[in-house]
Amino acid sequence: MLGTYSLALVGLSFVVAVAASYVAFALAAHISSTKGWAGAYWLAGGAVAMGAGIWSMHFVGMLAYELPIAMSYNFAMTLASLVIAVLVSGFALHLVARSRPSIANLAAGAAIMGIGIASMHYMGMDAMNVAPPPTHSGRLVVISLAIAIAASALALSLAFRLRNDASASIMWKRLLAALAMGAGICAMHYTGMAATEFAPGTICTSPSMEISQFWLAVLVAGMTLLFLGATMLILTIDVRLAHQLDEANARIAALAREDPLTGLANRRTFMEALEAAFQSRSRDKTDFAVLFLDLDGFKDVNDGLGHAAGDALIVNIANRLRGNVRQDDIVARFGGDEFAILQRNVHAATDAMALAEKLGVAISRPVRIGHEDVSVTSSIGIAQATDARTTPADLMIRADLALYRAKDDGRNCSRFHSSDLDSQMRTRMLLARELQTAIERGEMELLYQPQVQIATGRIIGLGAHLQWNHPARGVISPSVFLPIAERTGTIPAIATWMMDEACRQMQQWGAHGVAPAVLSVSVYNGQLKTGTELFSDLAVFLERYDIPASSIELVFDEPVLMRATERFAPTLDALRQRGFRMAIDNFGMGYSSISYIAAAPVQRLGIPASLVTGALGEDPCARAVRAIVQIARELGAETIADGVQTQAQAMFLLAAGCEQAQGAFFGQCLSAMEATLLLRDAAAARTEQEAALQSGRSGRRTSAA
Repeated sequence: MLGTYSLALVGLSFVVAVAASYVAFALAAHISSTKGWAGAYWLAGGAVAMGAGIWSMHFVGMLAYELPIAMSYNFAMTLASLVIAVLVSGFALHLVARSRPSIANLAAGAAIMGIGIASMHYMGMDAMNVAPPPTHSGRLVVISLAIAIAASALALSLAFRLRNDASASIMWKRLLAALAMGAGICAMHYTGMAATEFAPGTICTSPSMEISQFWLAVLVAGMTLLFLGATMLILTIDVRLAHQLDEANARIAALAREDPLTGLANRRTFMEALEAAFQSRSRDKTDFAVLFLDLDGFKDVNDGLGHAAGDALIVNIANRLRGNVRQDDIVARFGGDEFAILQRNVHAATDAMALAEKLGVAISRPVRIGHEDVSVTSSIGIAQATDARTTPADLMIRADLALYRAKDDGRNCSRFHSSDLDSQMRTRMLLARELQTAIERGEMELLYQPQVQIATGRIIGLGAHLQWNHPARGVISPSVFLPIAERTGTIPAIATWMMDEACRQMQQWGAHGVAPAVLSVSVYNGQLKTGTELFSDLAVFLERYDIPASSIELVFDEPVLMRATERFAPTLDALRQRGFRMAIDNFGMGYSSISYIAAAPVQRLGIPASLVTGALGEDPCARAVRAIVQIARELGAETIADGVQTQAQAMFLLAAGCEQAQGAFFGQCLSAMEATLLLRDAAAARTEQEAALQSGRSGRRTSAA
């Protein structure tokens, strides 16, 4: 008995084969780059999608062959052929995604896949409810099996070749490969169909289908194409989300290891390189030097031409430094106009001095900024390790002292560290001793800086800042005495006083009805060395002054928060459960990791002042600000910008999505008395606004009456 083919359905089966092949190539590439449970889920789902596509092509191809009798199919055998297609597809995807391309893998995979596809085809043919059963031409069966194996080899070879291709033309490459693969699948199927023979007088042994073969084929093909399309849509979304996550992690990694303005190494990266140099020195007996420099007259450029000009100058100087050192030397920006250079393979002190002079000449050349020629010079401090007991921290201190000596000697010069500079170290040691009694003598003071809502200027909180009012030296910045306090172990006492004073002041403001919604207080590394004592101290302060935990925001630097999540996770959990808010200061300036932030959820991320300053002049800074805002949104946190000095900066931040800020533009740090007056004025203004609003409502009701 002979049948005829519906050319429309033959073409439709080819379209299904091409679509299934294209999806298979896309799935293979994605699964090869996906690990863990996600990879397993995609492998299982991909096997179903690819298997359904291959099976659908064969089923539509069978329906395209019309016999002069009604036809029906055994459901169990038809379902079994679909299962075989899914299993073969899963094997193929696993082979391409998880193994290395080799002739042995390709040959074995092609044989198994080809036999599986042929088995699916002939089981589908045997699912026809006819008597007598169809017979098969042995020669054509062998040819169809060979075509199936060859098509499988082609598919696996193309999949191996395309799985790591990220070029712009990948879609066209996959389409051409899918066309070739679709042709191979159709060739195998229709050769297998030609191998099947129906005897004269063949009859259908079961009730015929209520739907015509043509429309059944269209229905099966349509549902399969929709399924494959949905698979591609989900795959595209998943790939895009994975790329966005990779980009976010790359931004965080760049913020953690590079200076966002110049692209130079940051302090953390430089210190890691310096520690490695010390280890190499003890092993290979190679010497090195540290050159620490800053720019003379940089403040005048900033004040006279603006921060954008200052940033442009910093970038230009960074490029000059990078271009005047050897490839294995390290150039880093420590912040502001401070740079450090690690000079490797130093054979004599004259090598370091020669580099310092070379850098000084390069820096002193005029820089064209806008319509102005700007000239600055540099002061450079040089230090070398003199004995085996010298540490990286010692070397940086010596380079710093040498830099101060260069400034004292008139600037625009370089100086080596020498023993007489150690007298300045004694001054620091004296400060360390005086710190131990500074609290008892009442020399510590908290200042309060307004935190505002940018759009309205409304005060939403205050940030507490520590200041040391030394009786002889005047006001000493925390950047000077806090590192000393951390090294000498006095930081717990200072931090405890700071927390107690902050809570006491909140109680005073509350008693007068002017308390801000939140007061931000820094948490220092030394406080966490005591573990649970931080929580117990805070609990005592809350009870002593009868204030809610939600009114206190604990502000962490990133390194401090990282160590806290590693060593004191229960303490962080207890603080969070008690109701304390948590924030990260200068987000992105240290090492950031989403895993650490997820382990210690925070309510606010602080945008560093250096990024705010550079955002208007340098696109990298602007992108970094927007990246931090986006990361905060993904984490469900707010952002607050630090160091806002101009209205233009405030407007940029608002446009970037940052709604909160602090800085000179919104208000300087205030004493407790000045802060009280500010809060009182703000409360009075709110009361007047509410009264005016209430009066307006009453007037409208009277008019309506």
